[in-house]
Amino acid sequence: CKAFVVNECTQPVGWEEGRHREARALLESFLEDMETGSLLQRYVWAIQSAARAETNLGSCFCDEDKPEEAERFFLRAVERLEDLENFYASREFSPATYRNVTSMRAGALISLAVNANVRLGDPERALGYFERAYELRQDPFATVLLACYRARSGREAEARVALARVVPEPNLYYNLACTHALLGDTSRALSFLELELSVNHPTRGARERQKAWARDDPDLRSLRDQARFQELTSER
Repeated sequence: CKAFVVNECTQPVGWEEGRHREARALLESFLEDMETGSLLQRYVWAIQSAARAETNLGSCFCDEDKPEEAERFFLRAVERLEDLENFYASREFSPATYRNVTSMRAGALISLAVNANVRLGDPERALGYFERAYELRQDPFATVLLACYRARSGREAEARVALARVVPEPNLYYNLACTHALLGDTSRALSFLELELSVNHPTRGARERQKAWARDDPDLRSLRDQARFQELTSER
């Protein structure tokens, strides 16, 4: 499956070029400066900035295939943001006034889920993180991903309950294909994959990139021996 990005942070210097170690050094220096001063005790913006830095540090470690370190920083961001939400709630602020903080926490939890699934190879832990994120953000895209994580963990009945709440639309086609493939619904999975390639990728270049992704996606492994899958994803 392809996950969605929900946090609003600006990517650190060196990110686009893949210089993760350089980006990590800058982020670690920034966090050290924040934590040695008094900003975190005085300003909400400083707490949010630290959480953004920790989330990006987690992403750096994830990209460097250091999942335990990635998890540590993602969890620090989640804890920091949750404390901030509790601060607002204790003063009876409307949840709408700190929605951006809640969205950031959902993003960090999704990053934890991806790291647990892809890097740690622990689908059960990934599901736990994603279900926490889903409590904060419930839209059709997130619901499909919830079904996908449940299916990946072998919770077929729970996955189908989530799927029953989804009305298919173009931005959901690929993850619907993945989820149905994980559930053994071969025909439906292939139908959604065909829709994904024909509707969402009208140019040849975009279509070929998506085909390559699909050929390597472990969620679609059960389809690889199907003639229709091979035809849909063939290089041409």
